[in-house]
Amino acid sequence: HSSFFILHSSFKKAAALLDSEGAAELLSILADPAVRKVLKYQAEDPGRSFTSASAAVKTGIPEGNVTEALEKLVRYNFTIAHNVDIGSGETLRIYQMYGAHKMILLVYPLLSLAERLSDFRESWFGFKG
Repeated sequence: HSSFFILHSSFKKAAALLDSEGAAELLSILADPAVRKVLKYQAEDPGRSFTSASAAVKTGIPEGNVTEALEKLVRYNFTIAHNVDIGSGETLRIYQMYGAHKMILLVYPLLSLAERLSDFRESWFGFKG
């Protein structure tokens, strides 16, 4: 069982997070089901390189949605991308998970907290005499 609390002296600083557009954007990206499915696919084998087409087949998501999700993940450094010259002026974009430790240190705790808050019900019964 873990707790989360903010000291009163740091409340104003913490409350300023409610104005953070960067935090809000990241939360909206993690709220996207396609992004979460792609993250899950990547996490199954963090060393694997893949294309958006192969990830689309494995996740069951349309390739356009996978590409959009992957580019969001590239922007936030959860995924790296390389353009590979495959000849005759054509390139292929190859993706790979980047910083798998971020899933354990950041994403899973954030989603765990969000899950707890999603069905949290205030209960004061323990304080009644």
